[in-house]
Amino acid sequence: MGWKSAQPNANVDYNVIINCLISVWGGTGVSVTVKDSVGTTIVGGISGPTPLSLVPLESGWAINFGNFGAAPTCRVVETRF
Repeated sequence: MGWKSAQPNANVDYNVIINCLISVWGGTGVSVTVKDSVGTTIVGGISGPTPLSLVPLESGWAINFGNFGAAPTCRVVETRF
């Protein structure tokens, strides 16, 4: 499986269904929050030109990109961790 790219919608919790690596860049007003399977914040309010680079996400977690003005680009690849 190769890298897949997409642009998320604002203020949506995306449920992670596979173990993966994610990179996020671009957009305006992006604020990334990652929560584990019980809702504990793992990463909160990360922003900047490249808020995430090759960050591992586990199946059962959730990611939200905040109330951005312009959507960031996300690239995801499945991992075996």
